Amino acid sequence: PHVAIERDWSAAAFWYEYIAIHGGEVLLEGLTEDSLQGDRKVAAIYAQYMGVHTTYTPQGVIVRATDDQRPTCITIDFSATPDLYPAIALTCERLGITLHAEGTERLRHKECDRLEAVRLHEVRNDHRMAMALMAADYPVNVYRLCSPGLYGCTQGEGVIPKDQRTASG
Repeated sequence: PHVAIERDWSAAAFWYEYIAIHGGEVLLEGLTEDSLQGDRKVAAIYAQYMGVHTTYTPQGVIVRATDDQRPTCITIDFSATPDLYPAIALTCERLGITLHAEGTERLRHKECDRLEAVRLHEVRNDHRMAMALMAADYPVNVYRLCSPGLYGCTQGEGVIPKDQRTASG
């Protein structure tokens, strides 16, 4: 039988974060407005608070920065969408928006203590933390996420933090 697997809205959060902070637009193929995933709320959150507009197309969603006015303080309940917290918290930090985060109890028990990792800007071997920090242009050492033999990684592979790149790299 043919089974369709939905694209991951929680992974899209890092693109929303990047667009909110840096501007521009991106097409995220395969995401749909009628998704069953709770993390699809990322589109509404970024539209309401971060000045990022979502256009739904047959190919996916177009995420675009706008000049919409942003609030200085917001409250978001993450109890149903804990995977959105790193991207939203770091977006708020970069944009100067005070975030009152509710429903964060589960965040201490994810791949790492994400509340502490966001506060300290640490990856802590958590792929969501690595992506959120990179989208916000924080220096990130993700070499520890890639072990030899894991997913085809070889020793020394990884992403070079922005502050350690050379002019040619």
